[in-house]
Amino acid sequence: MASAESGADEDEERRIMSLLLGPGKMERDRGAVELQRLLNSGPGDGGGGGVHLRLGPQLLASAGSLIPTSVASPCEARLGALVGAKVLVPHLHPNENRCEAELAEAARDVALRTLDDPETRVRVAAGEVLGALCRQTGVQTFLESREVLLDMIRSSIEQSPVPADEEEAPPPPPPPSSSMLLDVPDKMGPLSRRRGSELVGLRPLDGERGGSGAVTVASRLETTLRCLRSMADGCGTALQPHVDRELLLVVISVLAHRDRYVREAGFAACAAIMSSCIWDGESEFEREDMNPVFAVGHELCGHLAKGLEDTWSQVRLAACVAVRKFFLALPEKSRNAFYPQLLPRMCLNRYYMVAEGVRLYSQETWRQVAGAAGVELVESHLEAAVAYYEKVALDADGDAAAREASCSCFGEVAAKLSHCVVRPHTGRMLKVLLTCFRDDCWPVRDAACMACGSLVSCFPDESRSSLPEMLPLFQRSLQDSVATVRQGAAAALACVVRSMGSDALAAAIHLLEEGLAGVQQQPATGAGAGVGAGVGVALESTGDNRPLRQIFMSASYTQRIGRSASTTGWSDNPFNKPTLPWHFADGCIHLLTELAQVAECVSAVIAAVPLAAEACQYRHYESHVCLLETVCKQLPLLAKAVGKKSFKALLPDFLEPVFYALECENSLTSSASSQCLNQLGSILGPNVLRAMVQQLNPRFLQHLDANVYIAPF
Repeated sequence: MASAESGADEDEERRIMSLLLGPGKMERDRGAVELQRLLNSGPGDGGGGGVHLRLGPQLLASAGSLIPTSVASPCEARLGALVGAKVLVPHLHPNENRCEAELAEAARDVALRTLDDPETRVRVAAGEVLGALCRQTGVQTFLESREVLLDMIRSSIEQSPVPADEEEAPPPPPPPSSSMLLDVPDKMGPLSRRRGSELVGLRPLDGERGGSGAVTVASRLETTLRCLRSMADGCGTALQPHVDRELLLVVISVLAHRDRYVREAGFAACAAIMSSCIWDGESEFEREDMNPVFAVGHELCGHLAKGLEDTWSQVRLAACVAVRKFFLALPEKSRNAFYPQLLPRMCLNRYYMVAEGVRLYSQETWRQVAGAAGVELVESHLEAAVAYYEKVALDADGDAAAREASCSCFGEVAAKLSHCVVRPHTGRMLKVLLTCFRDDCWPVRDAACMACGSLVSCFPDESRSSLPEMLPLFQRSLQDSVATVRQGAAAALACVVRSMGSDALAAAIHLLEEGLAGVQQQPATGAGAGVGAGVGVALESTGDNRPLRQIFMSASYTQRIGRSASTTGWSDNPFNKPTLPWHFADGCIHLLTELAQVAECVSAVIAAVPLAAEACQYRHYESHVCLLETVCKQLPLLAKAVGKKSFKALLPDFLEPVFYALECENSLTSSASSQCLNQLGSILGPNVLRAMVQQLNPRFLQHLDANVYIAPF
């Protein structure tokens, strides 16, 4: 009976080994799961402590290609063997059993030797085995492997960082959520683009970039850094006494590497090492002369600053993680030396909309590092912050998302900081924002417009001299082809009117009259102009025969889209749709509602409302339904702002356009009209609204009654 059970156990182990060393990923994953189950089972279930002693040497032999009966095992077998070794390591107890200690030592030696394997996946798996050993045996494995890893890193750095034929391409253009038009964000990160890739978070597999199949120096360096990170994570806080200047300087030396994957892995390794040094308020690391992070702080700070503004979002996120660990590893009294360089970049990344991970992580880092003293910190280093925001905002060839974020930071500075501290910088800030008003990228224009409104609201006296220059820019934003920019311009201009009074009000009313009256000049055939025309010009101007979507995704083209050279308006960027008269009228409808929120402007708004009603009567162009949609959305807001009594006198002129919108085939416009009628009924009273509709046209009553039973979405 015993021999039968032993034979069954051997069959099970052979089956698991066959799965682990198989050619397919699904087989290897299944083998890892089966091995984990066998190791977790008790002796009576066929498992027990002998399994790892029986299978361990076989796995290590396959991982190290040491099988005497064959030539070197294929990379899939080596990979599967290392995956199995990673599952097996947590079940070793080297401090209690000599055989298990010898097996752990053999696993370490094989993993270190495999770090030089030609296959990327095998090298990564070897690093994970070393990380598992550190987690199981403590810092001993790290100390025994440290010099090997550091020598590998030094050797890679001494060689060419990136061969001439492997210079990395510029980053892809940012996604449309915060910048241009048709981009799709690369949510997968630095994955292998090859179908069936088994590895997440790595560079393209060796040989894919150049097609030669050779292992690059950068690829080896990246996987070595990933191994170092895995080992530091495995050691945890036990690594703290063994973190010294030499270790940190070696890691720092790769942070400026030309290969983005190496930079990302370098920042991740740096963050993992500093995680073990996070100050707990009691350790000797409070002393600056005993804190290795502080000892290399000035060398590290410059690299962290560059990482926080790296064009590649994955590298920027890794740098954000390292910055958090850097500050948390320092006592508060030691942080001030590094705030001037890192604080402005940390602030800016809180508004970096192109990469949500960077933005959210930076916001949480700010809460952890600054706490409740964030305003005081920025005020203490405001000169450095303003200078950095200015540099980024005026970098026409830089990242458009960073320019957008810098404008948002200017608005935050104006709104949240003490006025006496900000006042000396207002002229400088306003000049930068007026320049960003002319940016080719519409999110930058939008952010600049909103920040300008905030700045003028807080510092009207200092901004009054710039009013003649601001008004044409507000007018241009008010008639922008992008609806978001028009809405932001209306809100910002209302802030300017609220702060500056009669002069700005007169200019705003003039814009209202000009924009609402200009709808009649809208060409009947121009409703769709701008999309097709702009694209055609773009294709001709670039001389590029690729599909339009591919051109949008091409970094080589997006680098040509920068700041307008014009001092009075926007450049002729072909991807900017031309503005049309109905765009201006649409912006004026928003402005009408925004001005109605200002008590001093109510009478002027009431006088201008009939112009909006008249603009609704022009329906000779296709996009008139878009203007009607805006009117339907703004009417309830206008009613609340001017009051029921005044609005009842204005409403009859809008009822016919509202019911026209309700019956139109455009679903968005019809829905907006339906919700408009429901809201007006709540504001004025359903009976009052019904009486006004009946007086205008009894035919509309059936639509009004039917609309009551339509639930707004």
